[in-house]
Amino acid sequence: MRSLLEPLGLDLQLLGADTWVVVERGATREPAAERPTPASPQPLDAIVVQTSRYDVGRSDNGGGVSLSRNNIEELPGTGQDVARSLQQLPGTAAGDYSARTHIRGSRDDESLFRFDGVTLVDPFHLKNFQGLFSAIDPGATESVQFWTGDLPIEFGGSIGAVADIVPREPTRLLAEAGVSVLNSSALFGTPFADGRGSILVSGRTGNLAHVAQLLDKDIGEPDFRDLTLRTTWRVNDRMRLSAGVLALDDNIDLTTSDPLQRANAHYRDLYAWARAGYDLPGGLRGETLVSTASLDAHRSALVDRLGINQGSLQELRDSREFTLRQELNAALSRRLSIRGGGEYTHSHSQALIDSAVNFSTPFFPGVQPTSQQLRSLDLPSRYSTFALYGAARWEIRGGDVLEAGLRRDSQHFQSEVERSQWNLRLNWWHRFSPDLTLRLAWGQYSQPEAASRLDVADGISELDSARRARQTSISLEQRLGRHWLLRIGAYDKRETSSLTTFENLFSLLVLTPEIEVDRISYTSSGARMRGLELTLQSDPDRPLHGWISYTRSRAVDRIAGIDVPRSWDQPHALQAGVQWRHGPWQSAGRFNWHSGWPYTPLFASAQSWTDPHAVELWLGARNSLRQEAFRSVDLRLAWTHPLLRGEFEASLELRNTFNADNECCRNYQVVSADGRSTLVESTRNWLPVTPILGVRWRLR
Repeated sequence: MRSLLEPLGLDLQLLGADTWVVVERGATREPAAERPTPASPQPLDAIVVQTSRYDVGRSDNGGGVSLSRNNIEELPGTGQDVARSLQQLPGTAAGDYSARTHIRGSRDDESLFRFDGVTLVDPFHLKNFQGLFSAIDPGATESVQFWTGDLPIEFGGSIGAVADIVPREPTRLLAEAGVSVLNSSALFGTPFADGRGSILVSGRTGNLAHVAQLLDKDIGEPDFRDLTLRTTWRVNDRMRLSAGVLALDDNIDLTTSDPLQRANAHYRDLYAWARAGYDLPGGLRGETLVSTASLDAHRSALVDRLGINQGSLQELRDSREFTLRQELNAALSRRLSIRGGGEYTHSHSQALIDSAVNFSTPFFPGVQPTSQQLRSLDLPSRYSTFALYGAARWEIRGGDVLEAGLRRDSQHFQSEVERSQWNLRLNWWHRFSPDLTLRLAWGQYSQPEAASRLDVADGISELDSARRARQTSISLEQRLGRHWLLRIGAYDKRETSSLTTFENLFSLLVLTPEIEVDRISYTSSGARMRGLELTLQSDPDRPLHGWISYTRSRAVDRIAGIDVPRSWDQPHALQAGVQWRHGPWQSAGRFNWHSGWPYTPLFASAQSWTDPHAVELWLGARNSLRQEAFRSVDLRLAWTHPLLRGEFEASLELRNTFNADNECCRNYQVVSADGRSTLVESTRNWLPVTPILGVRWRLR
């Protein structure tokens, strides 16, 4: 290897047992006498270092899947959104308005998102309005590592899934600018100081308000902006620094006329961080992270459904967080490595809530327990968490890998006694042959309630106990020939903690869910999620490649001793996709089909009345009926043309290309005429056929 590197002015440097790194010649600290000298070195034009085609960035325990920036930008149905790209994986469930995703039956607030090591709290634009987009510009992303189960021990505070987002680091001058139906974006990045440092800046602003005006739709002005700034600096061969800022700003002014709903909101999130990675004596490697977060939300809304409910809501929330994390890892030998760390977070927040809603007969008391609901709450809170964790990984002779991890999380809220949880993770990986691998995993997980995400608008002023879950999983991976990979996995996940949850029974697409007539709470004593996942994919480096996945799953809550399907339970799900590159053209398609989600029916003793007190309304068994199956085809076509400086790309994406009527929600109205009132039920659908046109210039 040295004989190949020396003509390029490069050399090898020993880092530890059987671990070497390529460095500039002269940077190595080894005696020159130890270097073998090539007899007749031949000059080389380039050296290409490439990973295995099927080693898609998996974690040490093999439970993760990695998507590159190009994957995210080229996938149809994602709108080039980091969080939506998660919805392409088997075992996921999501409504197509939202970037929020249910992973293996979990709730959509049980996924952990990190960017450059920083934990992001609810990282979505238009948070209380379906969370339409994630907060991360894919242009500022190098790759995203997803774990839908078997989470590594260093990721705590989540019982659902993890998305670990690696930021893009410029190694040459970068410049991009783009405009689409969804947003306008710009990016600039460059290395400096002979490559010792780098800086990256990206920004986006939403275009939904402009599109609504062009279509002459009086729905208001949903608007969002985000800014990402990150810089890195290599101090020396042993220390590397990075720092960054992520800012989100949303302004929302929405109105619907039938029924009358108005909502105005302003969200402002600001994250700042500094991170240091360094080598220590004895083969230790360390990393220190310091971060702060400022999360502000102001929201006001009103609703007036004639004959059903009238109400208003005012909410003001301000939160501040400080986090310190320290991690260490070391290779004790060729086959044994350890890692561990600790994390401390302190937060304080202020929440002010004022809401009032009146329910009209017969919706009182048939659906709501009272005819009027008033809330006024002023909740200051202080909250701190502390975690310690460690793991060891042992490569056993014969192709086996064993990993064990232990974690302790503790929380202190106001003047309460400290709460704590112990979590154990075990993973075993056996390679029968270079083409066949078996993985077994068992783990305990906990997710403390965060003060900044407390359901204050629903009247909650105290934190629940931490959510607890246990998961057992098994997976088998088989390479089929040179270009195909088959993966079969099964999981059994059990939540063992009691939890009170709020949900809207009739419709997800409301502006003020907390003051709607269908807002209910239920307490589950536990939950169970089981599933079987099959995936067949071809080599993504080939010009024509694709994948197909099928999931058979079940997700139920235990309520009053009865197993009740969760509202996103989909027993059968099928996805298939294909991508093709040829010259300047790129095309992709995705087919998505899954069982209809369950819903709770509403019954009435009479559909029309003159005296509302003579009519009785009642709810059927929770989630006892199902909608029709969901089906959608998403297509994307892109064309690239070289320019004198850079290249131009035009793309067209069609969501729900064949305009399938996918049932989403139920809507109820009371229509009055000639002294008689009639209860009218109608259904609403997910997105119709939706074109997303975009153009982009990038420097090459």
